[in-house]
Amino acid sequence: MIRGTLLTEGSSDQVLLPILRWLLGSLTETPVELVWADLRGLVERPRGLAEKVKRAVELFPCDLLFVHRDRDRATEGHREQEICVACSGNERPVVPVIPVQMQEAWLLIEESALRRAVGKPTGGANLNLPKLHEIEGIGSEGETPPGASRCK
Repeated sequence: MIRGTLLTEGSSDQVLLPILRWLLGSLTETPVELVWADLRGLVERPRGLAEKVKRAVELFPCDLLFVHRDRDRATEGHREQEICVACSGNERPVVPVIPVQMQEAWLLIEESALRRAVGKPTGGANLNLPKLHEIEGIGSEGETPPGASRCK
């Protein structure tokens, strides 16, 4: 069983759960349990991403942590670095989830990172991932493919 936790910026971002479940299910035959780290009900709400990561893994133990950050005006590289720094010291694999354009174009675009994240680094199954320049077009057509890269 692969236990995953999704830490998001807000409650509306939990729409990523079925997308990530689909992705993980397409990469492995191992059963996947993926939960949303709902930190809203905490008496002392964590401040800053590093504190949120710490609380999420304490309250929602996992083998694989997905950390969502909207790209907003930052570059994808900046957001990925921000997530990696916040997760330093975390012993489990972390997959940054960075949308290209809000919720219109979710996509996990780094195939090798996806394969490593589910323990199949040499897997040969075709993931049917679109090309980077096609991402926004896919999102605007109403499809919701997955969206992330991985800390190095």
